[in-house]
Amino acid sequence: PGHHAEKNKAMGFCIYNNVAVGSYYLVNQYKFNKVAIIDFDVHHGNGTQNIFHDNEKVLYISTHQYPYYPGTGSQSEKGKNNNIFNIPLPAGTTSEEYFAEANMYSSVHLADKELIEAKELSLKKPAQKSSKSQNSKAKTAKKSPRKTQIKSIKNKLAADESNLHDDVKKEKTVKSQSESKLNAGKKLKNLKKEGTSAKKAPQKSKKPTSRNKEKINESKSKQVTKPRNKSVNSTKS
Repeated sequence: PGHHAEKNKAMGFCIYNNVAVGSYYLVNQYKFNKVAIIDFDVHHGNGTQNIFHDNEKVLYISTHQYPYYPGTGSQSEKGKNNNIFNIPLPAGTTSEEYFAEANMYSSVHLADKELIEAKELSLKKPAQKSSKSQNSKAKTAKKSPRKTQIKSIKNKLAADESNLHDDVKKEKTVKSQSESKLNAGKKLKNLKKEGTSAKKAPQKSKKPTSRNKEKINESKSKQVTKPRNKSVNSTKS
């Protein structure tokens, strides 16, 4: 609540940063060594990040849509003591993608934190003898599995993406096959309809042959020569 309100100004309809007040109270009044704030919202909590940017006792974790209002919350924003952990997500991220991104970013963040701590220790400690340097090399070698874990996670994500692409291609082929089958069925139905209509249609009269023509002409001539009944009656009278 109130995660847009910064140290010196209100912002984004947030006047007081309540979660920051509560975290300060736990650290100062109850002497908590560490406090974690997990902020999951479509907007990045720029105010909470601004307030605890240089406070090593407060870890701020935020999952949010990026780029989006207020424009902050990129992965590169890590705080003075590596205590800011931003997980920017694109719009429309699914649950599977959400957890995969969170796992990847957390492993990368932990690896970065270990590297920073190792650098700080190397700067604080003076140059030591060869035996101690060998021990430090052994310690760094022990830390290398973290890098391999990050690589394995990245490879797994890439494999998942390729599998998704393959599934999409399979779905497209299945759809095209089903569409072709439907079209073939429609064509068969149309052909059957045409066949039945052709059977029902009246057959054309056969052309008369030469013999039939002669017979037709003879019958016509006979009809002409025969006198009608009316004409016969008139002659009798």
